[in-house]
Amino acid sequence: MDFQSDDQTVERRTAERHAGTLSVALGGNGAVRGHTIDIGSRGVLCSFDDDLTMTVGDVTELELERIGALRVRLVSHSSHGSHFEFRGLAGDARARLDAVLAEMG
Repeated sequence: MDFQSDDQTVERRTAERHAGTLSVALGGNGAVRGHTIDIGSRGVLCSFDDDLTMTVGDVTELELERIGALRVRLVSHSSHGSHFEFRGLAGDARARLDAVLAEMG
């Protein structure tokens, strides 16, 4: 599945992903909680404790353990979970994500 990131169009499955469980909270108030299934430099697959009411294409904030709040866009829902792409990831947020990926890698 192709998706449009802020810098280019990429095939999500070509980006290296790492299996790992980090706690997540969706939205500014953290009303929906869950965990990551896998995470990579361009996006994350999450499973949530409650039903997710987002529509593909919606953009929101996702709080990730050890990384912080990141802007994400819902790319798809599957039997594995909810697939998000990172949006506008730069600076400190990129450095924190890269550090976590290096530890998982």
